[in-house]
Amino acid sequence: MEDEFDIVYRQLFRKYYANLLFYATRMVGEEDAEDVVQEVFVELWHRKDSVTVGEQIQAFLYRAVYTRALNVLKHRDIKNSYEAAMQEVYNKRALFYQPDDNDVLKRIEDRELRKHIISAIDELPEKCKLVFKLSYLHNMKNKDIAEAYFNRGLTHIFLGNNRQGISDLSKAGELGIVSAYNIIKRFTNTQQ
Repeated sequence: MEDEFDIVYRQLFRKYYANLLFYATRMVGEEDAEDVVQEVFVELWHRKDSVTVGEQIQAFLYRAVYTRALNVLKHRDIKNSYEAAMQEVYNKRALFYQPDDNDVLKRIEDRELRKHIISAIDELPEKCKLVFKLSYLHNMKNKDIAEAYFNRGLTHIFLGNNRQGISDLSKAGELGIVSAYNIIKRFTNTQQ
């Protein structure tokens, strides 16, 4: 019986293979068509004990190719959807970790930069440090800083803290308030 099916199987293959391949190619393209038709004939071989080869065999073969071709197309759609989804994930990941547009990385870099700047500022002499902080961290202009030193210096002198008052007035003079030098001269002349 097996030899008989083998002969019938070969005859079916020779008779229908080319037409089934053309049919499958129209549905799934050349790349997958041969696999579809071969899978149908393999399935027919596996079912040789339960399949009766008769008038309906042509319809069976075309229906089997059609079903396999639909499965290939569905698989392709799923694969393409998955690849598109993964590509979107990769694109979002790349965008997230891009150094130019990444808020997290910018915050880390800003924090590190801020540490280095504060460390460098702390190494400055006391008065330079204060002027720098007022200028760059508090956005004060030199004139405003000088006026602040001038007012602080006068306050120290009036409160009796002459050394600090003269120091602040001196800094105000360095920053452009010439009258601070005049006050220092007058004050030091009266002290002597």
